[in-house]
Formats: sequence, C-alpha cells, structure tokens
Amino acid sequence: MKSLKKMSLSEDMLIEIFARLPAKSLHRLKCVSKEWHNLISRGVLSRKILPPLLSGLFYQNLEQSGYASVSNSKVVNSGDMDTSLSFLPCHQKFRIANCCNGLLLGWMRDYHVIPKLRHYIVCNPATKKCVSLYKVDRIHYVAGLVYDPRISNHFKVVRFLGSSRGASFVDLDIFSSETGKWVESTVSLRSEGTLLFGGQAVYSNGALHVLFYLFDVLRFDIKEESCELIELPEAANRVTFGCIGECGGCLHYADFNAYRMEIWALRDYQSNEWELKHCIRMQDLVKQLPEPDWPDWRCFHLIAFHPDTEVLFLQMKGKILSYHLNSSKLENFWTTTQTNAALKFFTCPFSPSIDKFSL
Repeated sequence: MKSLKKMSLSEDMLIEIFARLPAKSLHRLKCVSKEWHNLISRGVLSRKILPPLLSGLFYQNLEQSGYASVSNSKVVNSGDMDTSLSFLPCHQKFRIANCCNGLLLGWMRDYHVIPKLRHYIVCNPATKKCVSLYKVDRIHYVAGLVYDPRISNHFKVVRFLGSSRGASFVDLDIFSSETGKWVESTVSLRSEGTLLFGGQAVYSNGALHVLFYLFDVLRFDIKEESCELIELPEAANRVTFGCIGECGGCLHYADFNAYRMEIWALRDYQSNEWELKHCIRMQDLVKQLPEPDWPDWRCFHLIAFHPDTEVLFLQMKGKILSYHLNSSKLENFWTTTQTNAALKFFTCPFSPSIDKFSL
C-alpha cells in the first residue's frame, strides 16, 4: 500500500474524502495503513464525522454482570478494551447506570466510604481511565450520561429525582466535567406523573430521554437545561412499560402486548410526531424460538435498541435475543449462566470511543 506521500494527496484532501464516506467504511479504512489510522482516529476528525459503532452489550442484574460482544464486530480487538472493568477500584462493586458514546457511568455499591455521599464513576474501557464524582445521596429514579465527541470533549451527568414540590415537578442534579461542579435545578412539567425507577436514559439529538410512567417520554435539552413531555403513541392501549433507544440517529420506542409488538420512531421534534415503522405479530415472533412450548408473552422484556442497525434486543428468561426488524429474524445473542433466569438484565449498548480526547 502506497504511503500518503507517494499518493500525492494532501492531508486536507484526504479529510475531505473521508468526510464523505459512511462510518463503517471509515472504520475499515483505519486498517489500510498507520497513516490512515492516525488520520481517521485524530480527535478533530473523528468528532466531526465518525460516530462509534456498536461492539457489544454491558449487562447487569443482582446476580450477574459482564459484557456480550457482537460476534462480527471489528471495531476494537479484545486487547484494546477492558470489558471486565478490572481497572476500576473495587470493580466488583461497580453498578452500571448508563453509557454514551464510549463512556460508562456507574456507582459503587459501597458508597458509604464517604458518609452520606454517593460515589459515581465515569470511565472509558478503551483507554482504561476513570473519573470519580461525589454527590449527596438522594433517592433518584434515573442517572444519565451525556458525551458527544462530535460536539465537545466534555461530559455531563444528570440525576433525575422526585420533587418535594409535587408530581408535576422534577428535581435535577447536573454535573459538568468542564466546570467540575454539580448544579441543582427544578423544572416544571405540563402534567403529573412518575419517572420509572432504575430506567434507562437515552441520549439522542442533543437531549436525554427517560420514560415518564406509561404515557410520556421526558426530554431534557442539554444545552437549554429545560424539560418537555413527549406523548407516546397510542397511550390508551398500553399495558406494559416499553423501551426507548436511539437507532440510526433517531429516538425509537417499542412496546408489545399478547398480540403484537410495535416499533415507532420520533421523526419530528417540533410536532412530536411518531411514525410506526414495524408491527410484528407476537405469534410470528414466538414460533421462531427453539423451545417446544411457546412461552407466555409476558416472559419477554424489551431491553435495548441497536444504535446502528434495525435490531431490537429482548430478554426471555436467561437469554438475550436479537430481533432483526427488516428480516423478521430472531436469533440467540447470548445465554446467561445465572441460576435465577427470571432476573431482568439492565443493559447498555456500548460503542467504544476512538476519540483521543475522551477521558
């Protein structure tokens, strides 16, 4: 392979070419030469054009935790990323809360090392670096992480708490790595409700999103530090807590009942208009399972969206399944070794950060 000098292409010309290629092609081109690898991986370039690709799922419940790799992922080699998180102090006590663009947010179960303070950690498994944060411990429903290397090399942590002012208010604790400080805030909502305790926060299009009871998504704009409620589609027919996630740069919502599973995409933030993308008969999904007896539909849990492709991850007993929405194909993604197969997994789709400026 010719070097950059022999090819007579300037660095600026290569950047212009790379900027017009899809992310998957850029990741492959990093293998062409050391020069191309360094150029594509450079923070200035990657922050602008190279979103990370999914490499696997971090999973955790009361009995088991670990990392399930995407089998065909060539984003990082096993030696490049410490998925056991052994570089963390007392990593066995680390509880995952959220992840965003290559960074993980969690807290230490033994948080009474400093009385009345909760010990949070933001870490990068690819660089094996971490930052500790401490905040007065309060019961909070969701903790979310915001890190977008295409915009900034700083991150934010947001805690969503109940408010003493009533059910139409939400208290927020916001940490910025740029200032190194926590800021407390209270926002008002147009209706009363309750955040889902221990739910997943999803970063998409400059905002954190969390499920707000059965009928709404709470959207927290990071720049404006303001909240709004987005009504979920067909709220009157909802009987289960669904799942939100980013897929293809757009917020998605999935829910199901005994007869069908529906996948919606939020196409317009101005009108809060949802588009129905897929409607799957539960009978068609269940009969793909290898078990001789079809399980009850309530055995399924929707746990995460694949951020890059049209795939939804589900849990059924002790298995994590991947359902390919375009081909309607259900596959076994990973099988647990836990003794209590009824325990639901908290999962984080993880995309390792290639930005040299991250942690």
